[in-house]
Amino acid sequence: PLHFREGGANTIAYLTAFRNIGWSSDALDWLVWQRAENTRTWKFVGSLADARSLIVATESRIPDDAFEQSYAIGALMYEWVIGSYGLETFIKLLGSLSTSSSFAESVNSVLGMNKNAFYDKVSVYVYDNSIRVSKW
Repeated sequence: PLHFREGGANTIAYLTAFRNIGWSSDALDWLVWQRAENTRTWKFVGSLADARSLIVATESRIPDDAFEQSYAIGALMYEWVIGSYGLETFIKLLGSLSTSSSFAESVNSVLGMNKNAFYDKVSVYVYDNSIRVSKW
């Protein structure tokens, strides 16, 4: 899904581009805020259900707003994976995608849960961070 391809790349980029982890956090916060501003007439994260809906929408690049949001929402999603399961697990997920038949299969084999359960868990992190940066 697009949120993995673009968002996962952003996660690693932000975590490795700066000498200070706080700068990485600030840069990701800005990305989340800016992409939400750019797409505010498309989808708004005002509830946990909205966050989960946005995650599902960013699987695809259509409409353009889904593509726009995939960078920020995906970055949050895979920051959560790394924070919850470790960098090694993220790397295993990345590697699994080259041999499995689907993203759902990779999530199940690497994270030990189905894709819907993963989306349910990670949507809390996406929601919390979206709400936090929306108050700027």
